[in-house]
Amino acid sequence: RSARPDRMFSNVFDLQAAALLHGHFHLEPGALSIESFIVNGRTYAYFPPFPALLRMPVLAVSGAASGRLTAVSMLLAWGVLMAAAAALVWRLRGLAGMQDSMSLSACVLTAAFMTAVGGGSIVVYLGSMPWVYHEVYLWSIATAVLATWCALRLVEAPSWRRSIDLTVATSACILTRTTVGFGCVVAAFGCAVVLR
Repeated sequence: RSARPDRMFSNVFDLQAAALLHGHFHLEPGALSIESFIVNGRTYAYFPPFPALLRMPVLAVSGAASGRLTAVSMLLAWGVLMAAAAALVWRLRGLAGMQDSMSLSACVLTAAFMTAVGGGSIVVYLGSMPWVYHEVYLWSIATAVLATWCALRLVEAPSWRRSIDLTVATSACILTRTTVGFGCVVAAFGCAVVLR
């Protein structure tokens, strides 16, 4: 029986995680329909594996969760985005010299901004359908905002730990959506130039 259109391609990363748990990247032939490429007779997903890596611990414990993790992953991406956006706002306030207590108007503006990020932006549309395309975009937005926060922290007070944090966030972005990740790489090189 064919999958419903709204559920088509919602298990791509589950299949990829299961393959990785078996020690390889290739999937069953035809598992991804048009969303794959074939090399030497083996089928591969063309999506980078970060969301699959997040699923691996769950699928290692229970294979019954396979095909049901996309919405959970997207909710986690939303949480990471909101936490990173809040941290970024707070970091920008510090850089602007506004570290003292917030006025009522600043609180209202910050709350309005956070509401717009989490509930009034493209994020709402992306969260409307749990499938691979929206999941990739949600994670790429979340990891890019996280990498931006890490970059600002590194420039403000350089340390090896902060450098590693930026490397991890940038790597997560590259391993989610390579084109967005390259933007984070450019920002990381920008940090290196500033620190030099």
